[in-house]
Amino acid sequence: MTNLKKTSFEYVGYRYRPLCAIEGGMLCYKKNKIFLFDSKIQKFQYIVSLERGLKSKLIEHSRLLSRLFRMEPFSAVVFDNILFVALRNKIIEISLKTHSIIHEHFFRREDIHLRRLIKITNVCGFDDCVAFGEYFSNSKKESVRIYCTVKKDNYYDWELKFAFKPKTIRHIHSLVPDHLNKCVYIFTGDSDSESGIWRAKENFTIIEPLFNGSQKYRAGTAFVKENKLFYATDSPTKPNFIYELDLKTNKINEVCKFPGSCTSSCVANDKLFFCSTVEPPEPKNHERKQMFKYYLNKKIASGIVDEFSHVLEENENGIFVDTMQFKRDIFAGPLLLFARIIPVFDEFKNELYLYCVSVKKYDGKLFKKRL
Repeated sequence: MTNLKKTSFEYVGYRYRPLCAIEGGMLCYKKNKIFLFDSKIQKFQYIVSLERGLKSKLIEHSRLLSRLFRMEPFSAVVFDNILFVALRNKIIEISLKTHSIIHEHFFRREDIHLRRLIKITNVCGFDDCVAFGEYFSNSKKESVRIYCTVKKDNYYDWELKFAFKPKTIRHIHSLVPDHLNKCVYIFTGDSDSESGIWRAKENFTIIEPLFNGSQKYRAGTAFVKENKLFYATDSPTKPNFIYELDLKTNKINEVCKFPGSCTSSCVANDKLFFCSTVEPPEPKNHERKQMFKYYLNKKIASGIVDEFSHVLEENENGIFVDTMQFKRDIFAGPLLLFARIIPVFDEFKNELYLYCVSVKKYDGKLFKKRL
């Protein structure tokens, strides 16, 4: 297991979940509040409190209860000087000028929780906006939708842009803009028939499948570098790999084996970082009995190589190196969150942040290093 004290990473704070960077520093979430961390003075500046009830405030006092109830944000982006924060059942818009909440958008279903918000800017054929694809268990394979922001008076509302037909996919893992090819890629899951890579054009009015029908196309995160799309698969049941899709020839090449399913990653100074997740076998169905067994299951799925969350870093030669390993803690699992590392890059200060989830010694701790 990696000892972060013996690396170039330095400890930043406990339970400060990094969201995204702005010129002033790294925006973080802790116990229903948003802070700005300035690494020059090593201090957290309070920004705003999220409007949550007494129950949520009490839950946030306990790290385990916070994990159990998924209290921390799933993702966040800054657009037009507004911080968009995706929580369990809604997206909150926070003005970075006034440090105040200006709008809340509740999802159409209570069980929706986003994999990630993304920002679409300077992509020909698309309006500049923030977008998301719906993510929920969706055992009945209902229609799954994509939404984008639309400007109102002093805030942004959300507009339905596209809806997959029922029985097509289970949910959307991520949206990936491609400026060069004037499109947005859509990654979907989870079964073989539901897993695929789709290409959207013209503000999501044109959507076509590129690849589908295999766990090879099931991915949570992806990045475009020049004319290639890199992604790490997200399959608990099958061996995982990092793949390279040549966008000129539409050929997919296997880059290297990956030690687990991938749900978190980032790009820093044009280098890719992919982090593996430790999780048990998926339930046979979503009936109550099966889900009860699943949430208490401590076994490792066949697509996960060991009890460690691994961080693979791309080196100067384009080779992915397994640089860090973190063993899951005794609570890690479907009930109290899978073991994983969340990397977030501050491009303004050239600093990489690592937030540790459900791993021994480091759960809830935030570290950073200058690249």
